Amino acid sequence: RLLAALILTAIVFLCYRVVVKYTNAHPILTAGFSCIFFGLIGVGIHRQGTYWFSAFFYYTAPIIPLILLGMILWDHIEEGKKMSAGKAAELFILTVFSAFSTEQFAVTTVFITGILAVRYFLKFNKIPLFFWLLGLAEVVSAGLLILNPGLLQRAGSEQNAAFVHLSLLSKLNRNMRGLL
Repeated sequence: RLLAALILTAIVFLCYRVVVKYTNAHPILTAGFSCIFFGLIGVGIHRQGTYWFSAFFYYTAPIIPLILLGMILWDHIEEGKKMSAGKAAELFILTVFSAFSTEQFAVTTVFITGILAVRYFLKFNKIPLFFWLLGLAEVVSAGLLILNPGLLQRAGSEQNAAFVHLSLLSKLNRNMRGLL
């Protein structure tokens, strides 16, 4: 539980750092709102995703490498310097940890690095090799995640058969009604 509390504190702190570092927000107000927004998360969500130990490391902890990945890429674009091998390795590891956790994080990782690759292209009129390597790491990580035998077995079970055969729009419609 101590590790989960430390990771949760790190997530709130990283969110605070992103807002303070990349905007003109007042640090004390940002810290207050970070704590308030954490408190606005429903108790049921906390029970199933924050305080349930295995779910925490599956659904919550991967936020840290995702935020760090975005911050490091953004800072690299702003500096405009050539990527060092050490920083590229760091980004590669963060990408794998982000994209290999859940399908949602895989899509979010692709989205974040894609947007930042576009930003890099707009600023420098090229997309460097490390963005392509990050994309490859995302595809391999997400592919391993999606093609794992347990997920395929759950998708093929009688309980999930009807949902699996729905179209993408039907799946979204069915899930959105349950979420809203």
